[in-house]
Amino acid sequence: MRGGPEAYVHPVEAALSSFVIQRIWSNASIAAGHDPCVPALPGEVYYAAIPVAPDTILTGSQGSPTGEEALSSRGLKLPIGGQATLELALYSDGATAGPWSVSLQSYDPTELGISLSQTTGQNGSLIKVTLTAPPDSFAGVQFVSVSSVLVGFPPIGGLNTWQFAVLTY
Repeated sequence: MRGGPEAYVHPVEAALSSFVIQRIWSNASIAAGHDPCVPALPGEVYYAAIPVAPDTILTGSQGSPTGEEALSSRGLKLPIGGQATLELALYSDGATAGPWSVSLQSYDPTELGISLSQTTGQNGSLIKVTLTAPPDSFAGVQFVSVSSVLVGFPPIGGLNTWQFAVLTY
């Protein structure tokens, strides 16, 4: 998702063009392979590194006395003291000005080792990600953020992110 000035746009309709509106999340847009924030920015190409996560991870409460339902997320199960891999599928809904860089960040970087087979790519590329949980890791769910930014493009306003869950056990 994007922040900064790209979060607001002027409507293209002449009668409304003096107003500024905030872009909002659209499930229909992301399901169609486009930027989830609408309305689309003129001339913008949406690109991202999307985790191909093999496991379903429960991230919410289950069997709670308050009746809350369990929430689930696609992710990766990772044994404590072990390694697991997944792929990032690089995707764009049009031609980009070149490759983009990819980085991953754990919300608790002391808990996971993360390595990538490469740090740049373009539409159709696959990047292998290896995650390692040290022997003294804690068991539980944490999230990893995947960031994509066009090479040479300033990250403010040009950063696309996805997240996935990692269950250490």
